[in-house]
Formats: sequence, structure tokens, C-alpha cells
Amino acid sequence: MRPLPRPGDPVPHEACFHAARDGGGAHRTIERLLALGRDDATVTELSGDALLIQLTAPPLSTS
Repeated sequence: MRPLPRPGDPVPHEACFHAARDGGGAHRTIERLLALGRDDATVTELSGDALLIQLTAPPLSTS
């Protein structure tokens, strides 16, 4: 996906982030999403050592 969308670019239905629970990556990702006002995030624990963070709205505006 381009930073500035062009006509004809696909529009994603969701965005997924995979982050390790330790090391702070998941924590920083969730903090950034909250700072951006993203209230559409769902966090799922995967196999005890990783998190899956899903956003249901497209990550970038196409307007």
C-alpha cells in the first residue's frame, strides 16, 4: 500500500500486526494505535508468547 493512495489501488478490509509479548513491541504498537485514536483494534493472544493485533477499518484514508 502506498503512503498516498492512487486511483485503482486496492482498499484493505483490515490490517494485522503480529508482535512478540516480551520486548515491548506489542506494548508500543498498542500505545501508538491508541495515540492515533484507533478504537477498532482487537488483540488476540497467540501461543502464549505473541499477540495478534487486528484493525477492522482500513489503515489509511482513500479520500
